[in-house]
Amino acid sequence: MINKIITRTTHLALAVAIIVTCWVASAWGAEGFEFTRETYDLMMRWVNFIILAALIIKYARRPIANFLKEKRDEVAKAIEKLETQKQAAKDQLLEYQSQLTASENQMARIKQKIIAEGEQRKAELIADAQNSSRIMMETAQLRISHMLRETHGRIRTELIDTAAEIASAKLSEMITAEDNDKLIHQWIDAAQG
Repeated sequence: MINKIITRTTHLALAVAIIVTCWVASAWGAEGFEFTRETYDLMMRWVNFIILAALIIKYARRPIANFLKEKRDEVAKAIEKLETQKQAAKDQLLEYQSQLTASENQMARIKQKIIAEGEQRKAELIADAQNSSRIMMETAQLRISHMLRETHGRIRTELIDTAAEIASAKLSEMITAEDNDKLIHQWIDAAQG
């Protein structure tokens, strides 16, 4: 590639030299042409350029070519190194993405497990609450029935006492001493018989 560039540069320099020579020759051949200092300076610039281009091509071609080759090799090595780093970064990115996916999956499993445990705990708490409320209701019903029996017994006792008092009061008015003796004799006879 460098040789092609050098060859093209050489051909370009020769073409410029031929064009300048033809131009100068036609200018000298034209009527009224004067060879002045400006024309001489222009020709010398082109001659100096051609000499400089020839010297550069002759003596600096290999060092420039070697310099460009070294730079090309350095750039190629830098590109290769960057490609290696890029591939390592891609591999690391893929690893991180797989770890992230695994972590997300694990978090989802943990979340589901926590939700399942929470639902189970909720069901246990509800069952315990229902059991406690059932026990409390049974206890309350037992207390109420016990209180009703006690109250029923108390009321019955009070009613019997009240009825006995009323009966005593009325009997004392209605029963005479004779009736009382008869009743006592009947009760004794019934107890003996």
